[in-house]
Amino acid sequence: MEKIKVLEAGFGLPFGRGGMEVIAWDWYKNLDHDKFAVDFMGEALSDEKYMKIMSENGSIFFRVSKIKKNKNKLFGFLKKIKSISNIIKENNYDIVHIHATNAFGAFRYYIAAMPYCRHIIVHSHSTGIGTDDIKMDMSGNLRAVLHKICRLLMNNKKTVRLSCSEAAAEWMFPKKYKYTVVKNGINSSDFVFDENIRCRIRRELGTENKFVIGHVGRFSYAKNHVFLIDIFEEIHKKEPDSILLLVGSGSSEEHIKKKVRRARLEDSVIFYGSADNVNELYTAMDCFVFPSHFEGLGIAAVEAQAAGLRTFCSDGVPHEARITELSEYIPLSDSAEKWAEKILACKNGYERRNMSEEIKKTGWDIKISAKKLEALYLDLKEKS
Repeated sequence: MEKIKVLEAGFGLPFGRGGMEVIAWDWYKNLDHDKFAVDFMGEALSDEKYMKIMSENGSIFFRVSKIKKNKNKLFGFLKKIKSISNIIKENNYDIVHIHATNAFGAFRYYIAAMPYCRHIIVHSHSTGIGTDDIKMDMSGNLRAVLHKICRLLMNNKKTVRLSCSEAAAEWMFPKKYKYTVVKNGINSSDFVFDENIRCRIRRELGTENKFVIGHVGRFSYAKNHVFLIDIFEEIHKKEPDSILLLVGSGSSEEHIKKKVRRARLEDSVIFYGSADNVNELYTAMDCFVFPSHFEGLGIAAVEAQAAGLRTFCSDGVPHEARITELSEYIPLSDSAEKWAEKILACKNGYERRNMSEEIKKTGWDIKISAKKLEALYLDLKEKS
């Protein structure tokens, strides 16, 4: 059987650094590589270990450069589209699968693929404009306008619409068009609670006998670290032996560090950075706090529940992320004090149990969602 050629496109962060990149990589690992020949395309350089796995599977990562600042933006945009178009033409893909947080980001890949590919999947992974800043600026507002325009332009018989949640579909696609929600999925066995790992990680972090509040997410406007620090400040007033563990990186990290220093909390906040052992870090936490302004889904909240953690989400997180009774939603309009009060209610502990079977029953296991993606690719190929 001739392999189905698929290009996974649209990545702005290295694999393992962003939620969209993590899920695409997890799907890739679980696809049948005897049936599918999968390449990647994006703006970010990838880690050597990911490149090694791609090479072993015969896959290629095509890097397309970002449009440089202080240059003619229109010329840079057209040059980028031409570059993408040439790669798609030369490799004769059956399917171009565009992963995107907004329609403008997807559009450059979409119009480049239009002349040379029969099936173009537009896959929505967000519900708002992503920005590295701690607040929406003029560039973010401009992207919001471009998003509204481009979402109307990516619609013809070649377009296949996927989304990680109902809210993300509403954000990306005009109402009259049909779409399919594909659950992101996680490898549930990776997140099984292990007391030995918990003790080891907490010892390494120096957090034995501490109340550890955890958060996993890029330092950006969407994740709302500013409010998270406000919440932790209220928690720390009532529970001095509390620790905030922040896992992730991003351009607004230094601003958050300054806020932590101003609050005199630098001895109680751990800036862990990006991590390959996030599953172990969940085990070391006592609860998980996720006060996002918006999320396409909020896969970190799903992972936290899989690790048996009490999980506190804002109303900016789609309710599809509530997959167990461990999660609780709190409005962003509530004060930091109210958030702190609810979080402190679990300070005295609760049973951490193996959630893997429960996760599988809800359909959130990565192997289940990867099979659905495979079925979609096969169906599109048959229609060619």
